[in-house]
Amino acid sequence: MKTNLLLLLITIAGITIACSRDTQKEYTEEEAINIEIIKEYTRAMNEVNYEKFKEIIDTSMVWHLRGRTMPNTPEGERDVQAHWKNALPDMDYGIEIIFAHNDMVAVLYNYTGTHMDTLLGYPPTGNKISVNEMVINRLKDKKVVEQWVVFDFEHLKQQLATRDND
Repeated sequence: MKTNLLLLLITIAGITIACSRDTQKEYTEEEAINIEIIKEYTRAMNEVNYEKFKEIIDTSMVWHLRGRTMPNTPEGERDVQAHWKNALPDMDYGIEIIFAHNDMVAVLYNYTGTHMDTLLGYPPTGNKISVNEMVINRLKDKKVVEQWVVFDFEHLKQQLATRDND
């Protein structure tokens, strides 16, 4: 568990350094388009926009998360985002850092929301939560075909396990 947090921190530090070196980089047309596609994807996650998921997510997409590889589809993404949005109705995926290299787009998200319904088995607390997630997206033909996700589950669980008023 501490290893995952350490991995997240190392990843964030590396990307921050890369971004600071990359501020003068001019993106290729493909890279610029891919960044815009991931920004659209982020808006679709915030809105749980199934039609946009169908445009952006390849039907053969896979996630790499916590040592597992899992398929994802537009329908799967809709279900995941609907679950989170139900538990955190005001949830907002905020992009902290985004950059591209060839067919890859890396994003550091900080998302926030108010815990109003059961999430990951935790009953609602009314807590405002804030969680970091790093996602590296690989795109092909203007669709997301693969994602590597580093998510700070431990920090989220800590926020879900206690009430701010306790």
